[in-house]
Amino acid sequence: MVNDQLVYDRLVDVARKGKTVSYCDIAALLGLDVSDPKDRSEIMRVLDDISYKENAEGRPLLSAVAVLSEIGYPGKGFFLLARELEANDFSDERSFYYYELKRVHEYWKNRTPQYRSPALPLVRSREIPLAVR
Repeated sequence: MVNDQLVYDRLVDVARKGKTVSYCDIAALLGLDVSDPKDRSEIMRVLDDISYKENAEGRPLLSAVAVLSEIGYPGKGFFLLARELEANDFSDERSFYYYELKRVHEYWKNRTPQYRSPALPLVRSREIPLAVR
């Protein structure tokens, strides 16, 4: 999907620079409003689908660079996804997050994007209530 590719390209660009991007910035990129529950759901879907694809390709969870601007840290949905993908043992979410963010930055530092599909296959097996994010 077009939205997936736009966000993927932005996340890779941010990761290559060793930075993070806010959910609000992602929403603006897509012309969405984070105060609208349907728009938040679409942002979540795009980020989740990208991380499913990245995980399937053996790469770190690229959505780790997407954060809540108020705290500089991802929403609960990121951790639910990581648990589902068994990305880490989760004795401490904050430690896991910084570990995964470092992996993403290191992975993309000297690489170019791999993902150039017009659409990601939908492989999600969960639904996250909007209140969790």
